[in-house]
Amino acid sequence: ELLQRWCEGRWASNMIVTMKFQGGEPDLDELDNAIQVVERLGYNCRVKHFFNNKNEVTFMVSEKDGNPLDLEVGSLGSTMFPVTL
Repeated sequence: ELLQRWCEGRWASNMIVTMKFQGGEPDLDELDNAIQVVERLGYNCRVKHFFNNKNEVTFMVSEKDGNPLDLEVGSLGSTMFPVTL
């Protein structure tokens, strides 16, 4: 519901959203519903289930009309700070 309100209101062009589930595994029906809502409201969506967070799923959401994030598979962006060894 919160994700739907944000997408309907166009309150952000790009969003990172964590969806938490009770139990050991995500509810795939709820997950599919959330993806459909986001896409129906004009956003691209990529969903990632990280290994360490077994009952959480992360949504990477970007407006279709705006300056979209690069949501290609395997693309997580660049480092924020240079790494010096």
